[in-house]
Amino acid sequence: MIADALDQLERIETLEARAAELRSELKRSLMIKEIWPEAFKQGSVTTQATGNPHSVITWTITAGNGDLHEMDLANVPVELWPAQVINDIKNAAYPRGKYNRILRKATKDQTS
Repeated sequence: MIADALDQLERIETLEARAAELRSELKRSLMIKEIWPEAFKQGSVTTQATGNPHSVITWTITAGNGDLHEMDLANVPVELWPAQVINDIKNAAYPRGKYNRILRKATKDQTS
């Protein structure tokens, strides 16, 4: 009886975790669609950030048909920034750069 309850609890926790992943994915997709409304017309998309925290980081959305939409990462919501880029910016030897300022402001806004 207790084992069954624990199994049910484990299944609920698994479903809750999956629901959180799906909410996060949906939020990300909606943010991408707001930036580029045609992004999902050809199916799924990929995103990539390239560049250097010391100069310009370009964020690229690639649509399913290969169309590209590029923009300065500074114009992209921080929630869409790749984790590796955030780490690179935090560890950069250029703490006064625009990306650092944006990241610090976003972090401050989240804690307020």
